[in-house]
Amino acid sequence: AHRERGAVGHEQFSHLQVAAVGCDMQRRGAGAIPCVGVGSMRKHGLEIDRSVMSEGNANSADARQSALAILSRADRPTAIASGNNLATIGVMRAVRDLGLRISEDLALIGFDDFDWADCFEPRLTVMAQPSEMIGMQAAEMLARRIKSSTENARQVRLPAKLVIRRSCGCG
Repeated sequence: AHRERGAVGHEQFSHLQVAAVGCDMQRRGAGAIPCVGVGSMRKHGLEIDRSVMSEGNANSADARQSALAILSRADRPTAIASGNNLATIGVMRAVRDLGLRISEDLALIGFDDFDWADCFEPRLTVMAQPSEMIGMQAAEMLARRIKSSTENARQVRLPAKLVIRRSCGCG
């Protein structure tokens, strides 16, 4: 297979397959967790293989089972994006169970930074949500709705920030 250097230094095969665990492909409902990277993949015209997309997985045990199934495939993905902290932990357990190494055998990116993300080895690459800004926006929107029952519900999207650490295969 042809190899090339990725944008963040991870050696990629030309047929890179990215899996997702613990996310919502359709973004159903207000609290839906997006599949990390799916929007960018669509934007750039890249094919999304739904057979390696595992929705839900609200706890680490379910995410571990999904990741075990995905990582046991003959055409194992070279990267996994997890949709929440519990899914990330489940994926990490599956990787350990299979004797794989994050960063060397598989790139991993989580969604939502947390204080202990850089305590793992390798340190976790994440899409960090602006948690404080989310809280402020929610409080402001709630206050407006309380003051005016005619205030229409609205959806606000705030930008996430890519925090590159070693789990993506760089560094």
